[in-house]
Amino acid sequence: MKPLEAWHVISANLAHLYKMRRAACYKGYVEADTIAEIIAFKALQEMEEREKNEPLKLAELKQMNGEPVWVHNLEVNKSFWMLAYEDVVSNRLGWLDYSGYGQTWIAYRHKQQ
Repeated sequence: MKPLEAWHVISANLAHLYKMRRAACYKGYVEADTIAEIIAFKALQEMEEREKNEPLKLAELKQMNGEPVWVHNLEVNKSFWMLAYEDVVSNRLGWLDYSGYGQTWIAYRHKQQ
């Protein structure tokens, strides 16, 4: 089962599972079970997002102030983690300004596989 398929199964059943917890005949299903279902749901949602992992739009990148991004330098065909700021991305080795974004480098939310 792919993450998206599992995500649909869990999301379709969350409301039913919550009602089940309240029913007298299902006393073994406790609140911790509901919490576990929600955690699994969120993990599958994140897996799906990582699989898509489209390059960030420049506007998205500029809003990620202080967050890590996976940068691929198109000129040297190398990738590395950097921190995004309002006008540059940087790490301890240097920085890239946004004027070259999309031409000499691109950034992703998650590490490319």
